[in-house]
Order: sequence, then C-alpha cells, then structure tokens
Amino acid sequence: MLAAKDEAMARKIVDLEELVLKCQSVQSRAYIGEAVDCYHAGACRACIVSTWIAVNFDFIEKLQKLELAGDKSAKERLTEFNDIREKADVTRSLRFERQIIDWALNPFELISPLEHRDLSRLVEDRNRCAHPSMSSADELYQPSAELARYHLRNAVEYLLQHPPVQGKAALSKVMADIDGALFPTEKDAAVQHFRFSPLVKPRPALVRNLVVVLLKQFLQEPLDSNAQLRRAAALNAIRTMHREPTEQALKEKLNEVIRAMLDGDLLRLVVFLGKVDDCWHFLADDVVGRLERYTDQIPETELSSALPITLRIPGLGSRAKARISTLSPTQLNSVLGEIEPFAEMLDRAAVLYAESGSFDSANYRANSLIIPLASAFSLDQITRIIEATAVNSQISGSFRCRPALVTLRDHNPNVTKEFWEELVTRTGLDDLKANAGETET
Repeated sequence: MLAAKDEAMARKIVDLEELVLKCQSVQSRAYIGEAVDCYHAGACRACIVSTWIAVNFDFIEKLQKLELAGDKSAKERLTEFNDIREKADVTRSLRFERQIIDWALNPFELISPLEHRDLSRLVEDRNRCAHPSMSSADELYQPSAELARYHLRNAVEYLLQHPPVQGKAALSKVMADIDGALFPTEKDAAVQHFRFSPLVKPRPALVRNLVVVLLKQFLQEPLDSNAQLRRAAALNAIRTMHREPTEQALKEKLNEVIRAMLDGDLLRLVVFLGKVDDCWHFLADDVVGRLERYTDQIPETELSSALPITLRIPGLGSRAKARISTLSPTQLNSVLGEIEPFAEMLDRAAVLYAESGSFDSANYRANSLIIPLASAFSLDQITRIIEATAVNSQISGSFRCRPALVTLRDHNPNVTKEFWEELVTRTGLDDLKANAGETET
C-alpha cells in the first residue's frame, strides 16, 4: 500500500517537472522551477507567488516578441512598462500588473475567456498570499497544496507553454504562410515549416479554426492547382502534428462544408479526397451518395481530371472502374494521358478496338489506344485483339492494323515467339509472323 502511494507521488513529481520544461521563456521557466520547489517543500504561499511572477515575466517576453513582429499594441504596452520601470513608479506598476490578465485576453488573444477566469483566480490568490491579509484576526491565509498545484498547472498550460501568437493573429499568420508561393507542397516539408510557427504548441481552438478555414478555401473557392497542393500539405501536416483536434474538426465541419457545395464544384471535392489523407471515413451517407452519383456521371470536361483520382478513393474505385466500361475512344484516350493504364482501361481499349465499325475508327483506335498501350496488354487481351482482327474486316483492312499488331508483337514483354506464332496461325493471320528486320511504321 505504501509502495503504491510512493509510486503515485513520484508520478506527480515527474509531472510537475514536465511543466517546467514546457515553459517557453527562460525567466518564466526559472520562476516556475522555484514554484515547483516550493510546492514540494510545502510552501504553498510561496509557490503561488512564484507562479504569478512567472506569468508576469512570460507576458513581458511575449510583448517583446510581438513588438518585433510589428504589433502596435505590444509596442504601446512595452513603452508603458519601460517608463514605469525607469521611474520606479510603484503605483503605476501595480496598476500595470493588475491588467496583465485582461490584456492577455484582449487585445492579444493569448488566452480564452475561460482561461481568463481561471488566471484571474491566480491573481486573487497571489494577493492573499503576498499581502498581510488574514482570513480572521488571528489566522494567516494558508492555501492548500491542491490549490497551489492547480495554479501551477493553469499558468503553464494556459499561457507559459504557448508561443506569443494565438487567436486571430496566429490564424492570420499561419494562413499568410500557406498563401505564400514558397510554402511546401509536401506533407513532411510542411511539418518542418510548422515547427517554427504558432502551431508548435497551439490551443485546440487555433487548430480547429485553421482546419475549418482550409476546408472552406479548398472546397468553396476557385484555387489553382498549386494553391490546392499547399492547402492539402498544410492539412496533412497539421493532422500529423495535432491529430485529435484536427480529426475532431474534420468530423464536425467537413460534411457541413460539402453540403454547401454546388454540383458543378464537386471536382474540387474529388481533388480534396485525393490529396488530403484518409478523409473518406468522415463522410456522411448523403455525401457518399452524392459522390457515387458524381462518379457515375462525371462530366466529359472533367473526366481526365476526376476519373484518375476516383480510382484511388476508397468507396469510389469500383464505380470508377465501371465508368471506364462506358468510355468512348476519345474519352478513354484523354484519361490515358493522365495516369498509368491498368487492367480495366486495357480491357476497354481492347473492346473498343474490336468494335471498330469503319476503317477510320480502326485507324484512330490503333493509333490512340493500341500502339501507345502495346507494352502493357496482357496475353489474354492480346489474344482478343488478334481474334477481333481476324473477324472484323474494318480492322484488318485499315492501314494502321499491321503497325499496331507488329508493335504488340515486338514491344510487349509478355509475348514469346511461340505464343505469337501459335496465335496468328490459329486465327489465320500468318502474315504477322516475325520477319527478320521488320519494324512497325
């Protein structure tokens, strides 16, 4: 029993030491370290006083950093602080100190309204500890260890561990970075970039607001491809760094933003799902149904952009493959220009070639579908192409037939001499047997 209590106490001690390490300011870290020492020694009044001093130093250092960034309000407060210090004006100094928590809330947005209330309690308790006030005529104010620990944790978690920019200012700064042409378009590089930004130790509200802004921009604004890549990299990086608040924001807002989209803008959603990692499982049933219908009916002007992406999206891949089976020769040719061919596309190419209804269509399909894909066809697909040639006079009579079939023979790594000669002999196309020195033209 005693061993368990000792172990629990040890965990608490380690936890407090971790609080010290979280502090951004060197001076604040020193005072919080003293506060922790006081707490362990049972000097709870001294612990609370040192905690408040740490908050003061942290606030001043944040003002200095904000001034360097061009914040006019920070410059005004620092000018006032330096004047008070130079004149040793105790009255103004006390007034300045009383306003620190209010200023941290507004205009600097370093804390939230709820955090403001908790830190205001720290100010009250610090005054009880530092001044000769008594709870009764004969009894000194004696805070509990729990109260001292409460103030310690609040000071670090709410203020001391965070960079000087939070709230709207932090959001504006991060968005300005993402809008920049030099912002990375890859997740890992974006993570490295954010290591030196307000996203190092952000409040959950900052992460949430940033995710919502990026969602709305990506899905509701006409961005160019590079701007989309930067936002996708940012979202993936933020999720890597702060998974829980990011996924909570996606869960709460993604479907809402999608429902506000027009049908004519759904290509943006497809691009989003293709570039932002693992978002399919956040989609509601009505949104999934809308995406499925879009995949079934992708407008011809969007086929080359949307179809290659839908093939890679979980839940849409089977519908995208089914869509391929309806593509015309020109549509299939446009899609082939965007991605590496796979079995369903090669099957469709073989079917379309076999269905050639004129010399012109046979020539077009040979040039656009057979010759470019010659090295990728399977032996079964090649067999079907040769068999179709044997029975379709519009293919066999077209002037691009022989170059197409010779390309299949000579440039497909699956084709052996034995396979080819058996196939052309069986189908009556003996003139397609290999001839020394023959090449396609």
